[in-house]
Amino acid sequence: MGLFGKIFGGGGEPKPPRWARAFETKARFDDFIEWLQSDLERRGIPQLSKTLRMGAMTVRMPKRDVTVSFFKVADRLAATEDPEARRREVDDLLMARLGRSTLHEAADEPAMPEDRPAPTAPPADAEGPGWAKAKGLLKTQFFSTEYVEGMNLDRSAMVTADFAPGLVAVLMYDHGGFEHTVPKAHLAAWKGHVEDAEDAIAYGLAHVRETEAVQVQTVEAMPGVEGQLIVGNGFFVSAWAAEHEPEEGEAWPHGVLLAFPSRHGALFHPLKDKSAAGAYGWMASIARQLHQEYPDPLSPKVYWRRDEDWVELPYVFQAAQDEGGQPRIELQPPRDFIKLLRDLGADLGDG
Repeated sequence: MGLFGKIFGGGGEPKPPRWARAFETKARFDDFIEWLQSDLERRGIPQLSKTLRMGAMTVRMPKRDVTVSFFKVADRLAATEDPEARRREVDDLLMARLGRSTLHEAADEPAMPEDRPAPTAPPADAEGPGWAKAKGLLKTQFFSTEYVEGMNLDRSAMVTADFAPGLVAVLMYDHGGFEHTVPKAHLAAWKGHVEDAEDAIAYGLAHVRETEAVQVQTVEAMPGVEGQLIVGNGFFVSAWAAEHEPEEGEAWPHGVLLAFPSRHGALFHPLKDKSAAGAYGWMASIARQLHQEYPDPLSPKVYWRRDEDWVELPYVFQAAQDEGGQPRIELQPPRDFIKLLRDLGADLGDG
């Protein structure tokens, strides 16, 4: 049983999301990744294969960056045994976003058969769609700072904002089957609706809250400590979780703990009592494991969200192991968080 299975439990408990179940057994998927990486590199598209395990295929194109969703179709592709059938489906996925010439210009190979009409890329639109069309497509997605810098993404040409330490919020067009970044030039067409990049990012977050399908499951992290696991099949689950607020009549005056190990899942714990200390350790351990093991990893960091402030709560894993044979975790909370834990009655030992 994989980690999601352990968290959700068995019997009548809700099942983990479809994508998580698909990757509980990794052998088939790993075989598919190896085949696809080899196929793409042979055709001269190495930038795509570099990021397969990050959950998206990213292509550097002149004057713009295009991100093509991948894991939404990976399980179906992995189940396709015929290499040529796989190849055609990959072509469909890529050309729906990049266009026929981009896919084939780097390799000496024939285009797709004439009896199979090729999907076409959306027409270029320097000014972008008007607000009436754009407002239903705009969503905010998170990327790690490491990913953005590692892929040399040109933030000056995109609508972005530094959201939290190590997290970049990026405004996307969500077409239902694929997402791509919104060029900054498109903002000019929406004056009177969103005034700047920060306003547009906020709109995208609000739209995610309205439309993203998620499952919120309360789990017993350890005796006396409850946490919430927020999961879904989409790429905007982490953005949904970032804006998670208390129900009517409930309050979180001390803030909440959050982690975004994958774009498909988040960990959440309201800070109410002395269980906060245990929740911090649990969240650090689970965030690290999920970030390493599951598709489309985002960040292993743990955050303390208090009003509009986001504070990273650092931790490190040591080489020494505990009694159960697991690596020991050293929590390194800032002073303000230590003070809060003491105020909440947490037993911090001699620390």
